[in-house]
Amino acid sequence: NGLTQRGIDLLFVTSLIMQESSCRHEQPNDQGLMQVVSCRKDYCTLRENINRGTRELAENVDFMTQRGVTGKDALTFTLFAYNRGKRTAEKAIENFRHGMPIEEAMYSACEEVFTPLIEKSIANCGGFNVEACCGKPGTKTNLQTRRVTNSDGRGLGADYPRHILEKYYYPACANVQSQAVA
Repeated sequence: NGLTQRGIDLLFVTSLIMQESSCRHEQPNDQGLMQVVSCRKDYCTLRENINRGTRELAENVDFMTQRGVTGKDALTFTLFAYNRGKRTAEKAIENFRHGMPIEEAMYSACEEVFTPLIEKSIANCGGFNVEACCGKPGTKTNLQTRRVTNSDGRGLGADYPRHILEKYYYPACANVQSQAVA
């Protein structure tokens, strides 16, 4: 999918996969290794799941390039778009350009997009309330049992890019003595 030409290396993709599925292809929600939503509708083989996921990642990189977002900010917004969608990422970029710190810009955009969707039951964000869905402490409701538990929001929404980069990507680069993309 041309990721290396876009400056995205295999460790970056592997880091995303670790966050999405802990490298387990068979998941109860059938979205596979890269948690590709379209794989829920039509079952994807492992190869197809990776092809669809890396194609989406490449499209997100291009989306950032078209908007003039570069370097680490581009990586951050690319991951945010993978997790919360291009529409939410675009709003976050607008917020960022108006002077908001990047994580606050992403949280605010996520809250703006997902609050009405969750309130109208159009999206359930995996049972997380808006705060947790967007990367802050909140709650998660088990959709089968309706049991509510606390969530610290780590690895979700605005925290998703930082979580992947710090927990998986930068340590992997250090282990193989590779230069991080940004």
